[in-house]
Amino acid sequence: MEYRMAGPADQAAIQWLWDYCFERESDPFYQWYFSQYYALDRVLGGYDGDQMDCCLHLNPYTLELRGRAVPVSYIVGVATRPEARRGGAVRGLLQASLGEMRRREIAVSILMPSAVGFYRPLHWEFCYHRLVYKLSPMDLKGFQGGPGRMRPATMDDFGRMQAIYRTFLAEKHGYVLRSFANWQQLFEEHTLGGGRIYILEEGAAPIGYLFYALQGSTLVVREMAFVDGAAQTSLLQFLHNHRSQVEHIEWNAAIDDDVLFSLPNPKGQVLLEPMMTGRIVDVAAAFTGLPWSGSTAPIRLRVDDPLAPWNDQLFLLEEQDGCVTVTPCGEGTGDVRCSIGALTQLLFGRLSVEELHRAGRCQGEAIAMAALSTLLPPMINYINEYY
Repeated sequence: MEYRMAGPADQAAIQWLWDYCFERESDPFYQWYFSQYYALDRVLGGYDGDQMDCCLHLNPYTLELRGRAVPVSYIVGVATRPEARRGGAVRGLLQASLGEMRRREIAVSILMPSAVGFYRPLHWEFCYHRLVYKLSPMDLKGFQGGPGRMRPATMDDFGRMQAIYRTFLAEKHGYVLRSFANWQQLFEEHTLGGGRIYILEEGAAPIGYLFYALQGSTLVVREMAFVDGAAQTSLLQFLHNHRSQVEHIEWNAAIDDDVLFSLPNPKGQVLLEPMMTGRIVDVAAAFTGLPWSGSTAPIRLRVDDPLAPWNDQLFLLEEQDGCVTVTPCGEGTGDVRCSIGALTQLLFGRLSVEELHRAGRCQGEAIAMAALSTLLPPMINYINEYY
């Protein structure tokens, strides 16, 4: 099978694959995605002759990673014709995507897996988890007396919502640095099926917002952000106010959210759910320029990557002017050794060196592993993008 970027002749095949595997052509999201968001030059296809048998979309975002703005490709829409499945086409497609992303100078990718067992052996590893709340409106009865007033939001509120978003994420990591275009896309996509958007203001100051939808007897929150605990209380009070209208309320939160400690009966109502995977595309590019911390002794890091030969080697990490420099060294054992998947979880801060070592996924000399642990401490990751 040949893998290459799609061209104009592939437009119908790309849309057919999406219609077959995901939303149908009549679905409002399908129509919005292909008319307002999609770009042909972001689609990589696998071809049997002239026929596109599979494809994926490399959608661009910028993440906050270790204090830097890092361009990433969000892999979505991985789709295969039914007659071409189980022949290794998508494995080859994903491997080809690594080369294409590297060509575009993208050092990191993210992917929300539908089949974890397929992507994990290819070293897309979970870097984001979230708390999922599923409860009755009456469970929020105790959240009363918060500040501010709620009102419907408009596109004129992008700046206010951006300010709330940045404050909400001030102590988080791995989140999308949203642009004006990202906010516009979020507004448009969320309101397609009747989604509602409210902003919370205390006087003239924006202090919280909600994206939600009423889906039968359930109120589903797409995104909730707030500047402090008092503002969060006001948003939960607003949700409680729907107690005569819905039977269930659902929302997602960062793993350090503490509402579960105030619920009357959180057992069975709060779940920890894996969400987003990540994979380093280019080790040298991903680590170059990282803030250096701890001992200035170099770290000899051996990475195993069966899909990307430019990563499958020894790297020398050194400190220069407070930042990491990276020298690829070819073959060698190194002071620390891990897979590209384990290294990705370290870079994102989802797992620590110590946790990976206990799991047998990171091995090496104690001094070198301690230095790597200081360089890449655990973080609280958050992301809420879906396409």
